[in-house]
Amino acid sequence: MGTRGNIGIQRVNYIQKSKRRKIYDKEVKSLPSSYRTFVDHTSMKTHEFAEFQKGQFKRAKFERRKQRIYLLISISMTLVFFYFLPEILYWILG
Repeated sequence: MGTRGNIGIQRVNYIQKSKRRKIYDKEVKSLPSSYRTFVDHTSMKTHEFAEFQKGQFKRAKFERRKQRIYLLISISMTLVFFYFLPEILYWILG
């Protein structure tokens, strides 16, 4: 593709970027969901926002810890499986 094609592609990308909307734009109407509804936190006081942020950090820390534990368990189970694989195959195949 030549330079004309690249210029055309860049122009289309620029047009598409300008039409993008942010997730939390107030004009965006989202469909109701059973998981959670959007709550506008912009009208919070400073101390309320600090509390909200503290809860978010605590939840994120808990999620990271949970993921690490799952990863550690899966890696250890995989290592144990591969350690005993020759004995299991010898037992099965006779």
